[in-house]
Amino acid sequence: CLNPVTKVLFYAYAAGKFSSDLPCRKFFEGDNLTGADVPPEFCREAAKGFAHVCDHPNAGKKKAKCHEAFPSSRSDCTTPVCLESFALYSAIKDGKTDGCPEKYRTECGAFFAQSPSYCSSILEKAGGVYCQGLAAHHHELRKSLPEETLKAREAERIAAKQKKEEQDRIEKDNRKIRKALGRE
Repeated sequence: CLNPVTKVLFYAYAAGKFSSDLPCRKFFEGDNLTGADVPPEFCREAAKGFAHVCDHPNAGKKKAKCHEAFPSSRSDCTTPVCLESFALYSAIKDGKTDGCPEKYRTECGAFFAQSPSYCSSILEKAGGVYCQGLAAHHHELRKSLPEETLKAREAERIAAKQKKEEQDRIEKDNRKIRKALGRE
């Protein structure tokens, strides 16, 4: 869930929409380019746009791969992933939400609107993934536990519920007594 957000913010940084290099640094902390050898000056060059990133004199043989990863024009691309990246970069650079690939539409909308209303769908998606994972884990855990353990846990749950009900009853009785004595 985080990778699409960091990618959109990084592309916005490269399109000149941020003054801080935080989106660039966050992009390389995630799984977006695992194992990439990124020189320290990369973020400084990326702030000028993708065209500047890959035209560094030290790029050498890696220049074509760099353009494929950070396309500044359609001609840089030879794969669908690259074309999608170019569409995302172009949409953000031109300020056109409808140009964002479908995969990034929610994150682009949140970036352009700069409103928390878009974030609710992102949070819902993240919550759904988390809750599905938690439910699957709980189901697997229940299958792996011995029957006696499950029965013991159920008995503990019932005992705790009964104790709470008893405490509530006592508190209710005490209120009645205090009221009858005029202390409440």
